[in-house]
Amino acid sequence: MTKSIKSTLLLLVFLIPLISFGQTRKNLEIKRKSILKDIRSTDKLIKETSRNKELTYEKFIALKKQIENRKELVKTIKEELAYYEKSYERTSSVITSLSSDIERLKKDYEQLLRLAYKRKIMQTDLLFLFSAQSFNDAFMRWRYLKQYDKYRKKQAYRIIQTQESLTRKIKKQGELKEEKERLLGSEKSHLLVLEMDLEKKNKIFQQLKREEKKLRKRIKKHKNEHEQLNVAIEKIIKEGVIGNRVENRKPNVKIEKTNAHSSANRKLSGSFKSNKGKFPWPVSGVVSRHYGKQSHPTLPDITINNSGIDILTTNDAKVKPISSGTVAAVRFVPGNDYLVIVQHGNYYTLYSKLEEHYVKKGDTVSAEDTIGKVRTDGKTGKSELHFEIWNKQTRMNPRWWLSKK
Repeated sequence: MTKSIKSTLLLLVFLIPLISFGQTRKNLEIKRKSILKDIRSTDKLIKETSRNKELTYEKFIALKKQIENRKELVKTIKEELAYYEKSYERTSSVITSLSSDIERLKKDYEQLLRLAYKRKIMQTDLLFLFSAQSFNDAFMRWRYLKQYDKYRKKQAYRIIQTQESLTRKIKKQGELKEEKERLLGSEKSHLLVLEMDLEKKNKIFQQLKREEKKLRKRIKKHKNEHEQLNVAIEKIIKEGVIGNRVENRKPNVKIEKTNAHSSANRKLSGSFKSNKGKFPWPVSGVVSRHYGKQSHPTLPDITINNSGIDILTTNDAKVKPISSGTVAAVRFVPGNDYLVIVQHGNYYTLYSKLEEHYVKKGDTVSAEDTIGKVRTDGKTGKSELHFEIWNKQTRMNPRWWLSKK
């Protein structure tokens, strides 16, 4: 095996991991940008919840989510740093190997020049050519001499060029590594601030425990409102023919369309069931109450049973259906304001606590349409959407159906 073939194989051995690194790094960058997007969204939510002192629970939930996001971001950055370090080491090894090859090529090339000079003086090239047995043999010898010189020069040039390219690459990697380390330090400081905020919220929760009587009264009111919502939903779905009359306390307006760019990631294909785990969220925000039975965060003896999920979102948040379908009902439910139900074959999605609705029974909607606006509580200032998914008359856990953030 010649030295040039060995060099080529060596280069491939080192470059293949670098290609894999590039793909992994790209995935990590996409993940990091996605987390940063969530952080910016939650930052906005935290600022809004901070405007009202009564929003202790909601601010606690938002801060908790933000801390989780930042921890995941720090973890992602550390993974990126590890990949950059490995790439840096591989590139350094390649440069070292190529530098040795170049030194050998320089010596070989110097020897070649000396031989060429000697041949020129002693006219050995002419002797080599004239000693040929035929014209074709002489021609082949002449081509051999020319190609040999050209090949050696070309190989030397290629390796020098590769070395320069890799030198630039390792320099760039060093710069990126420093940038990631600065970013990591910044995120650690933000994480520390948020943990301090969370500690403050825990103190406020202790105060809420002391106001147990007032809190229990509020929970009872919420349970009654939730029960009214359940009765309305069960009746609608059980009857099948939904809402012979639609109670509209506000005039309907034309369905709002989003632009193609912002709705591109809401397009799905196939049946409703086949897209389980892929559906977009009806609004951006933080889950303040999960599906099913759960203990109250400050009153462990109280169990809350949620038929769906509650999403704490920003003021004036617009609601979009998670998939195309037909509006099966629009109802006003005391304590929950407007309820919109969209039918997708045997499946139903329900959106309640709407201040405004932009659809009526029988409308065909897509995931690109805006069907309503989340209500902002005038007393507390919080905006929260209640969302449910049903399969015929069976409740489903919405988190199984929505995409992971």
